[in-house]
Amino acid sequence: MNDLILHPRYAALLQEIETLKGELVTVRTQIDHAENVEAQMLKAEYNKYFGVLEHTLVQKYYQARLLKRELELIQAALNRASIPDYAAIDAIIEAEAAEYQAELDKHAEELESSASSVFVTASKEHFAETKQLYQKIVRALHPDLNPAATEADRASLQQAMEAFSEGDISTLDAIAAILELQGKFQKKAPSGTLEDLETKRQNLFNTLSSLAQKLQKIHSSFPFDCEKLLESPEFIHEKTEELKTNIANYETLIQEYQNRLNQQQRRQHE
Repeated sequence: MNDLILHPRYAALLQEIETLKGELVTVRTQIDHAENVEAQMLKAEYNKYFGVLEHTLVQKYYQARLLKRELELIQAALNRASIPDYAAIDAIIEAEAAEYQAELDKHAEELESSASSVFVTASKEHFAETKQLYQKIVRALHPDLNPAATEADRASLQQAMEAFSEGDISTLDAIAAILELQGKFQKKAPSGTLEDLETKRQNLFNTLSSLAQKLQKIHSSFPFDCEKLLESPEFIHEKTEELKTNIANYETLIQEYQNRLNQQQRRQHE
C-alpha cells in the first residue's frame, strides 16, 4: 500500500486555509456591496434632505474666507506702513477663489449624480443568486486569494465588481462562463511544507482581520452613521434648522467683512 497519509497538522492547516478563504470572500463581498450600493443609497437619501443646504453653507464659508483673506492681506501691507498693492491682492484672491470654485463644482456634481441615481431594489432571490455568483468570481480572481493574479484577472474582477454593484447578473454570468472555460474555477489545494502552510494561513488571517476592520470602519462612518437618524423626522428637522442657522451666521459674517473692506477702501481714497 502506497497511500499517502497526511500529517494531522498538515490536514488541519489545509482545512483552516479553505475556511479562511471562504470568510475572506464573504467579507470582501460585504465591503464591495457596502461601498458601491448601500453607501450610495444612503448618500442619496441624506442629500435629499440636506444636500442643497450643505452646498449653500460651503458657498458662504468660502465667501467669508475670501473676504477675511483680503482683509488680512490689506492689513499686512498697512502694518508695514506701505500702500496695499490691490492688483496683487486681487490676483491672490482670484487664484484662491478658483480653487474654492473647483471644490464647489465637484460637490455640485456629486449632488446632481446622487439626485439622478436610480436604485433598483432586487428580490431576495435575485440578490442571493447575484451574490453567490460574484463570490465565486472573487474566489477565482481576487489577488488576496491568488497572488499570481494577472492584470487580465484584475480587469475581470473590476468588471464583476461593477456588475455586482448594479445587480447585473447577465454580465456576471458571462464573466463566469469565460472563467469556467479558462479553468479558473478548478480548486488548487495549497501545497508546500508545514511551514509554508502556516505562513499562508497567517497571511490569510491577517488579511481577513484587516478587511473586517475596514468593514467595521465603513459601517461606523458617514453615511452609515446617519442611517437610523434619517428615519427620525425630529433629526431631519433639527439638522435642517442647524444648517439654516449656520448659513445665516456666515451671511452676517460676510456682511461684517464686506463693511470692513468698504471702510478700508474709503480710507485709501481720503
